[in-house]
Amino acid sequence: MKKILFIVGSLRRHSFNAQLAGYVEDKIKDKVEVSYLQYRDIPYMNEDLENPEPIDIRRIKKEVMEADGVWIFTPEYNGFIPGVLKNLLDWLSRRIDLQAEWNQTALANKPVTYSGAAGKSGSAKAQAQLEVLLPFILMDVVNKHTAKVQIKPEDHKTQILTLNKEEEEMIDFQINDFLSHLNVQN
Repeated sequence: MKKILFIVGSLRRHSFNAQLAGYVEDKIKDKVEVSYLQYRDIPYMNEDLENPEPIDIRRIKKEVMEADGVWIFTPEYNGFIPGVLKNLLDWLSRRIDLQAEWNQTALANKPVTYSGAAGKSGSAKAQAQLEVLLPFILMDVVNKHTAKVQIKPEDHKTQILTLNKEEEEMIDFQINDFLSHLNVQN
């Protein structure tokens, strides 16, 4: 069974993007193995820390390399991807080890897609940044369809993400594209 690693770009316990990831997981869990990358405690990217590499960095690189694909769920903070997500991607874009070539990273050629839940834009600006960043760090971006979920005013009151029919359809299209790219029968 193929493995998809979910990366949630928010560390908030009940984040809307974690809820969106859970929604997608429910839809695909019979077709692929889903796991979530835990990266809350990684240090800030600092070349001085690369040798020896922190244990948590080795762990997250290993988890990414073992996955057949990565799905990023990103909020949008002040029109950008969250700093914690950027920090994670910076670490993962570094060479596997100091003897490796510059393009031998945990992310190189790894299939990736991304979705997001945010205010009125549904994370459009953050997703536009990922559209530029992910190919730059050598990922195989599968973004024919991406889901941009708007957090509604009532969601903020209840702290529960709700999806309308159009958003559910966007996610279904994205699931189909990504699973097809990974050669998973849908």
